[in-house]
Amino acid sequence: MDALGAKWAGKIVRGAYMQYERNRAKELGTSDPVHATYTDTSSAYNRTIEYLMEGKNRGKSWRFIIASHNQESILKACSLFKEFNVQDDVYFGQIAGMGEGISCGLAQSGFNVFKLVPTGSVEEVLPWLSRRMEENKGMMAGAERDRVIILQEIKRRTSENKSFKSVSQVTPVFKMILKM
Repeated sequence: MDALGAKWAGKIVRGAYMQYERNRAKELGTSDPVHATYTDTSSAYNRTIEYLMEGKNRGKSWRFIIASHNQESILKACSLFKEFNVQDDVYFGQIAGMGEGISCGLAQSGFNVFKLVPTGSVEEVLPWLSRRMEENKGMMAGAERDRVIILQEIKRRTSENKSFKSVSQVTPVFKMILKM
């Protein structure tokens, strides 16, 4: 691709299409491509992020979004940013309304963050959003924390004092990202 003057670009997701992939493999008569355990999924995702960051460090002109609500994977990616001195063309992405503490911490720390805002009819969006919530069950336990963070961010943006200190006290992952 480099020889053609083109850049590889992609979005690295974890588990977003599990049922689709399983059904497709069954239709094609191939083996199930979905990892058997959550630990295997996390390991594969983190190895992929590390491979991509190493490539950026070696001068690859790759552009990608690390799409995850998983705190462990986000923190791993943040440490790889520092380790490999990655400067550009790498972004983080979360679904709007999910993982707001993670997104705020990343943005405040200078990382590029995208928020996916699903659009469409209720019939189109609700099944998709339900699948994302099912896949992110563990992350959804932090929904109350996210609600508090969102309210604090609204207050911060509308006040004279633009400090993030109060937000960083709400969520441990936010503190860890800010320390990086």
